[in-house]
Amino acid sequence: MSKKTTLAQSESLEIAATPKACYDAICDFATYPDWQRAVTKVEIEETFPNGRQKVAAFTIKVLLGKAFYVLSYTYNDRKKAFKWDYVRGDPKDVTGGFTFVPGPGHSRKTPCTIATYTLAFDTGLPIPQALATRLTRESIKACLRDLRRHVEKPQH
Repeated sequence: MSKKTTLAQSESLEIAATPKACYDAICDFATYPDWQRAVTKVEIEETFPNGRQKVAAFTIKVLLGKAFYVLSYTYNDRKKAFKWDYVRGDPKDVTGGFTFVPGPGHSRKTPCTIATYTLAFDTGLPIPQALATRLTRESIKACLRDLRRHVEKPQH
C-alpha cells in the first residue's frame, strides 16, 4: 500500500451545449441530487450577498458507503470557471474546479463546449495508488457524463 493518498487528476469531455449552460448547471449545487448520480444530499451553508452559493455540504455515494464534505467556492464568471477549497469532512482534503470553453465547431446553431474537471483529494487513508487513481478517474468521468446528460437533455 502506498502512504501517499493525495491524487490530482483532470479529465475533459465535449458537451453539445454552450459554455454558459454547462457553467450554470454545474454551479447550481442544490440540484445535484436530481442529476448527479453520486450525490445524495446537498445543503447550502453560506451564500454570497448576490445569492450565489459560497459554502456547500455534500453527501455522496462512494465505493464502501457514503462520504460527507464541505467545500468553499470561488467563481470566475467571465471565464466560465470555478474552483473550490476544502472546509471539513470525511476526506483529509479535497480541491478542484471546472472550466468550460467553446469546443471545436462551436456556434450559435451548434453549441459545443469542452468541460474540464480537475480534482485533487487526500483520503487520509493508506490505499494502493493504482486503485486510488482508477477511482478518482472514474469519479471525474462519471460526473462529466452526468453533466453532459443533464445539459443535453431536451427542454420541455
